[in-house]
Amino acid sequence: MRKTPLYSFRLQWLVPAALFLVFGFLISGLLAPAWAHGWKSPPDAALVKNPVPLSPEVLAGGKALFKDFCSRCHGKDARGGEPGEYTMVPPDLVSRLASHSHGDFFWKINRGRGDMPGFAEDLSSEEIWTIIHHIDQLRP
Repeated sequence: MRKTPLYSFRLQWLVPAALFLVFGFLISGLLAPAWAHGWKSPPDAALVKNPVPLSPEVLAGGKALFKDFCSRCHGKDARGGEPGEYTMVPPDLVSRLASHSHGDFFWKINRGRGDMPGFAEDLSSEEIWTIIHHIDQLRP
């Protein structure tokens, strides 16, 4: 009876495991934008309308708050940023308005997920709605 060397047994599992890891990282990097776009709020939260009346003062306040809290990642024009120290590229918020409601934006800004922090402790509900008005006004 011929014995299989121990190193042969290890190589038999090492190569498939390495390939699995490499392809897993590649696929996750390619699909990350799709997963991020699939991030939806609960249906009841998405139906919530922006209660803050739109005015020039609200837009100015939203712009200032966006600059202070959001532009570092999402860019000064809300068109997305570079990944930097984060695991994914921050999305273009202006283009997301076509498929995400104000209520959806509010829920995400309030709670956060992954690299996106939640701002419930840093911003009031009115301030979050004001930021959403600002982003909405950036649409062409």
